[in-house]
Amino acid sequence: MFTTQLLFRNLETVLDSDIFLASYPRSGNTWFRRLLADVILQVNGFHTETDLPIPFQRIIPDIYEDDINQIDNRIDIPFRIIKTHEFYSRIYKKIIYLFRDPLDTLYSYYRFHLRYPSIREKVPENPDIFCTKKIDEWCKHLESYIQAKSELTDSVLFVTYEDMHQKPIKTLNKIFSFLEIDVPSDMLEKAAQNQAFIQVRSKEELGNYSEYLCRKGEIGDSKKNLSIDTIEFLEKRTNSIYSRALLANEENSTECSKKIQEEIEQYLNQKRSHKPKISIILTPKISTKIIENCAKNTNVEPYIVTYNGSQERFQKHIDSMPRLNYIKFNEIAKENTKYTWDVLITTRKDAYEVGLDRLRHILCYKSVIFADSISYTQQKIIQKQLYLWGFEKESEKPLAYHLKTKTILVINNLYPPQELGGYGRYICDFANILRNRGHIVKVLTSDAPYLGDISTTEPHVDRSLLLFGNYEKMPPKAVQSQEEKNDIIKNNEKIIKQYIKTYNPDVCLVGNIDFLSEAIFQPFLENQIPTIHHVAFNQTGYSLEKTPQNDFYHLSACSEFTKNKILELGYLLDDISVIYPGAFVNKFRLPVSQNLDKLRVVFAGLVLPYKGPQVLIKALKILHDAGIDFHCSIAGATPEESVLQELLNFTQAAGMSQKVDFLGYLSRNELISLYATHNVFVFPSVWEEPFGISQVEGMAAGLLLINSGTGGASEVIEHGVSGIKFPAGNAQALANALISLLNDRDKWKHLMINGQERAMKLLNIENSIDLLEEKFEEKFQELVVQENYKETSLFKRRQISLQENLKLQSFNLIIFPDWFQNDEEKIGVEIQTIISSIVNSRKKDHSTLLIDSTGIREENANLIIAGITMNLLMEEDLNVENGPEISLIGKLNRMQWEALIPLLTARVVIENENQEAVRETSADLLPVYSIDSLNKY
Repeated sequence: MFTTQLLFRNLETVLDSDIFLASYPRSGNTWFRRLLADVILQVNGFHTETDLPIPFQRIIPDIYEDDINQIDNRIDIPFRIIKTHEFYSRIYKKIIYLFRDPLDTLYSYYRFHLRYPSIREKVPENPDIFCTKKIDEWCKHLESYIQAKSELTDSVLFVTYEDMHQKPIKTLNKIFSFLEIDVPSDMLEKAAQNQAFIQVRSKEELGNYSEYLCRKGEIGDSKKNLSIDTIEFLEKRTNSIYSRALLANEENSTECSKKIQEEIEQYLNQKRSHKPKISIILTPKISTKIIENCAKNTNVEPYIVTYNGSQERFQKHIDSMPRLNYIKFNEIAKENTKYTWDVLITTRKDAYEVGLDRLRHILCYKSVIFADSISYTQQKIIQKQLYLWGFEKESEKPLAYHLKTKTILVINNLYPPQELGGYGRYICDFANILRNRGHIVKVLTSDAPYLGDISTTEPHVDRSLLLFGNYEKMPPKAVQSQEEKNDIIKNNEKIIKQYIKTYNPDVCLVGNIDFLSEAIFQPFLENQIPTIHHVAFNQTGYSLEKTPQNDFYHLSACSEFTKNKILELGYLLDDISVIYPGAFVNKFRLPVSQNLDKLRVVFAGLVLPYKGPQVLIKALKILHDAGIDFHCSIAGATPEESVLQELLNFTQAAGMSQKVDFLGYLSRNELISLYATHNVFVFPSVWEEPFGISQVEGMAAGLLLINSGTGGASEVIEHGVSGIKFPAGNAQALANALISLLNDRDKWKHLMINGQERAMKLLNIENSIDLLEEKFEEKFQELVVQENYKETSLFKRRQISLQENLKLQSFNLIIFPDWFQNDEEKIGVEIQTIISSIVNSRKKDHSTLLIDSTGIREENANLIIAGITMNLLMEEDLNVENGPEISLIGKLNRMQWEALIPLLTARVVIENENQEAVRETSADLLPVYSIDSLNKY
């Protein structure tokens, strides 16, 4: 900012150990130097209680006016502190940056210019004009040091002039902690007292200085002297950057770092109480002190994740600390095996630079700690996203969030490695990612050995469900006997109920229900377990009249097309979400092929007519007949050998056998290797595809996608932007699309790049799991709200309805006869005894006896009650006209029982009691009366 001969000389002798005291002019730097110099003199044994100003220039030299090599040799500190007003330079290795309210700074700078005749003439008389002209320079100066802090992190300390004024001792303590100089508190207090602003000004006057270096130092002085319009303009112009600087003032000072270290240490010790050793992953902008502490802690397994060349910064730590491991971010993203860490320690900057969602996708963590200061607004933004994923705030200091682990039951009719198409495979992928993210996930499915043997242990998979059909031949066939089908459904219902009882899932994810039926939903919905049914077909799997009418059932479609198709069919579901199956785009991502010498085409999918491989083969024949060179690989299982044989025969007859390879089923890794040698992916489906995962994998691998645009597949690419579409079943149109690539290779390359970018951004399976977690959390919170609904008017209305229908009064008893035992005579005797006891009690006039009629037809129960009443009237000569009221309880749903139980006084225990009904209705929570005790009430 300023040029002097001494400046250039001084810059030539700058050392890496030098600490620069930087500020924009008139930010309080001179007063600040006096304070620091006072402390340094005391530390070196000097007395600073003097009526004259201390020689601070010999302790903290001015780079423009003092020789930085001529520091008082009696001062013993391991570095030099040098004042500068220059913009940030990379020769500055460690910095204390002092800044002040921008309006006060600029107005003070204006007053400073008026002191000197040589520059006074160049300054406008109006301070508003001066400040308005200088504001951009002030912003750029501050921005340069904010950038310095992002690069040097712990080596830059931000300090405000206002803090120095209002809390000098605390601020000085922060500064000397940053300088790593231990200073007794009494020295800090003495310096603050000696160099109080009013004292400094009086010492300058006593010293007969030719000019006063300290003018007024008053906070807010500018607003008394600038116009309202100027103040508004300056505040609007500086608000954003000044806020960022204030935030930087709070974060990463050594004092702050020490506190955070202690907080993190306590947090980790608390975590360790539940687990012998915990794994920690740290991101690049973490304080080096925190890294060192974690590396020394033998109770943790510390890892550093690096990206964008950040490994260089950590190399010295990695070399000096054998326990410290590092992992490259991009390599984790491509690995087939997912790591799960107990704790992620990160910073706000890493969260924004990498993206909070990407950190969640790649670094599957159960807890996250933010090891820097975060403003209230930023915390709210972070918190909102984490809450959507099911995290909750666990600690304020340090700011930590913990995943509210959900117990998730996943159901699909088929499950890998026994799979047919992509439905079961992506449901499996969903389950694995949810498990990697820390949730407890159990899978319930069938065993279909005709689709492959299970050669490995499956600790998370139970294949106990039965299907009332099979896929041994196409089309699949259901069992013919309705009785056999009903038995299978009942068997599955029993298994699911047992799972609910022992496994107690929070939520349920259901995929393909073919040959299972909609009956599998009922146990979950009866138990108020939120259930997401993810549909990958263009119909739901159940008929319109069997649509689950329950708030805890949610249907999610695999594409907008599938959603609209379901609505067109007339299903009354007003809250269908869309969650794309997505793909493991990071695993499939390959460099976009540079080899466009000829068409290298790949098809990957089931080799069946509805997938359109025959359309591709016919299009290739058109190319072959035109003399165009190409190579094609057909990858995929073939459930019908006759289909494959027809394709082989056609290829051979066309003379293309050497150009077309039929590879059969390939694993994911084999597909990735295959894609690396190809440059076009053709998805020629002739039916209305719900989605089409394989085409996304091809796009991610950098292949140009050409698809038939049917159904949900049309949502994968934008024609002419990120891929090419052709009319389904039209081989000539497909051939023309392939030829067009050869005619414009630049466009071919452009479409490949755009397609890959679209796949990475929009069709990542991790994004799909984000949405799934959000939907789980939404439905789960609805459940929480519903569990608290007893305070709402809806609950009260339900209770009022029950009171009227069941004739409830102030003394309400309930019994649960076990009608299934068919000993109606014994049950009748017990009921008669109970009614007789109530009639003889003082409460008979305001009593109601409720009788659960589960297991008996209502008309039969009414006949029994009528007979009992006649017996009481005739045999015992009892008057039952005035009480008690007797009401039969038919089939109540869960919410009705929840409303009823609080209205009941007690349950009367009988010998022939239906214990299962007692438990299911929560009546076991009621007070218990015996029959003999009833006449006491």
